[in-house]
Amino acid sequence: MNVEALLFITGLSALVSALTTPIAIRIANKYGLIRPDAHKAEKVYVPLLGGIPLVVGSSIGLIIASLIYPQYAIEITVQLLTTFLAFIVGLVDDVKILSGIKKTILTLISILPVIIAALIFSNKIVLGRPYVPILGRLRLTLIYWVLLPFAIAGPANVVNMLDIMNGIMPSTSLLIFSALFSSSTVLGSEVGMVISAAWIGALVGYLPYNMYPARIFNGDAGSLAVGAAIGSLAVLTRQEFIALVALFPHLLNGFLVVKSIGGFKEHREVGERPIIVREGKLYPSRSPSAPLSLTRLLLLFSGELTEKDVVLAYIIVGWVSALLAFVSSLLVV
Repeated sequence: MNVEALLFITGLSALVSALTTPIAIRIANKYGLIRPDAHKAEKVYVPLLGGIPLVVGSSIGLIIASLIYPQYAIEITVQLLTTFLAFIVGLVDDVKILSGIKKTILTLISILPVIIAALIFSNKIVLGRPYVPILGRLRLTLIYWVLLPFAIAGPANVVNMLDIMNGIMPSTSLLIFSALFSSSTVLGSEVGMVISAAWIGALVGYLPYNMYPARIFNGDAGSLAVGAAIGSLAVLTRQEFIALVALFPHLLNGFLVVKSIGGFKEHREVGERPIIVREGKLYPSRSPSAPLSLTRLLLLFSGELTEKDVVLAYIIVGWVSALLAFVSSLLVV
């Protein structure tokens, strides 16, 4: 694998996302696509279209990558299509506001490019053969196809559900893509390295704008697209198990939230908030009817924290999960 080409793809994606983020901020402000920052003591409104620079930056990097590595054009095209479908669902939700169940069902559509490509290009897209530590490469049939619709929708929605504070989504996603890049080098997946490199670049260029205090929100378009990209990359490179390990904090948070509210609901559909903001500090709700989330659980154990403290905690947990994901790849071979 040409290191210079990978660096070029990463750098180009970073440059494009960094340059398009201010444009997205201006567009969002112009059309009133702004949302209140719920975890600030003072009333602050933030532009919402962070998904645009993330998708544009990664897409430009991947399109150039398909020209540099034409042998991976099919896999890259599939990755682009799955990400774009999730992005469109999120963009509609940002503008029109979908119910939680509608959004979840619509994200299931994002798996279609993977299935169609696997049927047409069975020599390029191989499904049901995930890498698993110690056991090596498994051969799954019925159970894999039953779970396959959730391979994109699952990561997309759990990443979306943990997009709660400034910088959490892009920073933890950057760690996940870094883990998948490292795992791809161990497993010899060049296409995994190429796709990861483009997303790493897009997230690096965008991250400074979303870190505390955020100048732009990711929106559902951004978090759903990034989550779908993680899921499709995992399926295309047979790293489903490794991605699950890297996504563990997101999966745990998603499980806690869904279990406590009794299904897939938007935060707007839930009466009580799990977190209380008071004088710049975050406190856990003591109400038994408030939703349970990983953040509320953290605050119940630690007491009051600032938003920066919570974000740092998620970055540390994300780093540990990413490291364990990489170790999992070492145990495959």
